[in-house]
Amino acid sequence: MPVAEHAADLHHRVTGHFALALTPLRFVEVAGRTSTAALIVFSARAKHPDTAMAISHAVARGIPVVMITQREQSDLRPPMSGPSVTVVTVPSQGKDGFLATQSVLVMAAVITRIYSEDLPEVLPSATDSFPEAVKERLLVLHGQEGRAAAVDVETRMHELGLTSVQVADYRNLAHGRHVGLERRHAETTVLALISPSSASLAAKTLATLPDRLTIHRIETSLEGAAATIDLLATVMALPVETAARQSVEPSKPMVSPYGRFLYNLPFKRLYPAQKVGPVLRKVQAAGFNIGDKQAVELYSSAYSDWVAALRLKAVNSLVLDYDGTCVTTAGRFDLPGFPVQDALIGLLASGTPVAFASGRGGSLHEDLRKWVPRQYWQLIMLGLHNGSWRQELSEDLRDSVAESSSWYEGLQDRLQPFSDRKLITLRIRPSQVTVTSNNTEMTSASLRQLVEATIGEDGRFVRVASSGHSVDIVDRRFGKEQILSDFTSKHGSALAIGDQGQPGGNDFALLAASPLTISVDSCSADPTRCWNIATAGSSGPQALVETLSKLTRRKGQLYLSAENSDH
Repeated sequence: MPVAEHAADLHHRVTGHFALALTPLRFVEVAGRTSTAALIVFSARAKHPDTAMAISHAVARGIPVVMITQREQSDLRPPMSGPSVTVVTVPSQGKDGFLATQSVLVMAAVITRIYSEDLPEVLPSATDSFPEAVKERLLVLHGQEGRAAAVDVETRMHELGLTSVQVADYRNLAHGRHVGLERRHAETTVLALISPSSASLAAKTLATLPDRLTIHRIETSLEGAAATIDLLATVMALPVETAARQSVEPSKPMVSPYGRFLYNLPFKRLYPAQKVGPVLRKVQAAGFNIGDKQAVELYSSAYSDWVAALRLKAVNSLVLDYDGTCVTTAGRFDLPGFPVQDALIGLLASGTPVAFASGRGGSLHEDLRKWVPRQYWQLIMLGLHNGSWRQELSEDLRDSVAESSSWYEGLQDRLQPFSDRKLITLRIRPSQVTVTSNNTEMTSASLRQLVEATIGEDGRFVRVASSGHSVDIVDRRFGKEQILSDFTSKHGSALAIGDQGQPGGNDFALLAASPLTISVDSCSADPTRCWNIATAGSSGPQALVETLSKLTRRKGQLYLSAENSDH
């Protein structure tokens, strides 16, 4: 829990969004009401059954999972070894003891660096004045940077049975807890965790307490995440010293028989993971609770109708988004994985034409030529810069012929001050402006709001679309949906697949243009199209491979064979 508390504080500090530190059971209890979140799991050895249970529930509901552990993903068992879990392996200096001090500090440092926070090469070690003997009760006071250390003290002291611990921030003490402190002052030690941000409040609070109280201070001169880790490292000595005075071996305490049984308690059947399939994804996209029977019935009926219609509609061609669909957003500079390559090459080999409708430019032409066999290039059409730049893969790359629009220069002038101050990065093309944020604290939603506010009166000439990593401003004359329309006219029918099908997503117009459309990630609430038919926990390229595997050939034509049982 100490590292989870630190991570939650980091997330809020860096992104401005609240995060919660939860036990595995608490996460399972609230997961049913969670749809737009991610889960970060900290587990040094990844062997506790509760860890696997929490991840199973997250995967079943399509919640992204990042696991920070000392083990390699290849050594883990399902669900931790699955493609829906991103594993970050941290260094291990050998076997950790019962208190796991080493792994806690390493994981705390790693998550700090993941959030791009700076750490000193060597911790100065917070100044401390540990009591010679902690009394029967211990009250730990803390500010923001001391929360993780306070939880660490509470966890270790309770787990070893060394003393009774109460944790409170400096103002929570004023909300009645001072009454209990006064009544039990003779048997209570007060431990104050202090950092620069809490120093003034701590000084005022401690100065108010009477001299008869036993008060000890641990203070760091560092700030932010570094202060948290400095305090955390310092308090780890407290249970060790206290245990020594009580003749307890903290690294390997005696575990009772019922304690071992509790560890392996067979309780998972009490909390079955409800898998979120096509119907429940639509329910969530519409803003309803997945327990809403009326909403579930509506979308169940709509899904059955959609599946039945698909069985009668031949798929003569494909229109695919690329980033987030064929490659992951994080891996967009890499080539697709072999499963994606094999699936698409197999379709090309059967003579199925494919169009890629992407916000990318010439880099997509170059990447496709690296893995698509030359004999199939003539079957591939490119709609680059969201459809404003078209060419065949078999043609050598040529420059875009799209002309600059009337809104182009004015928008560039309005965004340029943000670019000059390195707040955003602009990529200027004749028919498209791509904006990415250089600020880790800016969310994709905030970036979109900035762009929309800046467009002003030129909004009638453009459309704004968000991807997983940027915001595109596109001339209304063009769009991915026009690639779909033209491909459908040319080949009779086309199945369109993207990943950002929600309103405002850069595939929304594409996946809203026809009932024969599928999302491999976010879908819209429209019950007639843009369904996500992948298994629970599958998204992006993995979901694309699943979707393409459902294309079956009957009487010489391809049909999409989704089953009603999928939901």
